[in-house]
Amino acid sequence: MSLNDAQLRVWSWRLRMALPVNGSVAVRNRGLHIDLLREELDETTAALSAGDVVGVADGLADLIVVALGVAADCGIDLSPVFDEVMKSNATKTPGNLRPDGKLGKGDAFVRPDLETVLAKQGWKR
Repeated sequence: MSLNDAQLRVWSWRLRMALPVNGSVAVRNRGLHIDLLREELDETTAALSAGDVVGVADGLADLIVVALGVAADCGIDLSPVFDEVMKSNATKTPGNLRPDGKLGKGDAFVRPDLETVLAKQGWKR
């Protein structure tokens, strides 16, 4: 399933549940979204700590649904945002692992231009 498909499924579900899907880009419902994201992240972290693969899968799927729901409420089409972030990630240096296992950015790294992506969605600074 593509990100667009997932996004449309979440938008459709939100509309059926009478939850907001906004057409203008703006941060909305901060407290609610922070609580929902934290709850799902905590559940996923607990499942990872316990070695519970079913709980990890459930938690990751819930995080995706919540993230797409936050994007819908904030009027953000995440598909082009994701594409821009992945384009940026492709500029990281292969094999440049930090001691914590995270891939370092390296000299060739180019930051994602999310302001331009969001401006194309109607966002104004």
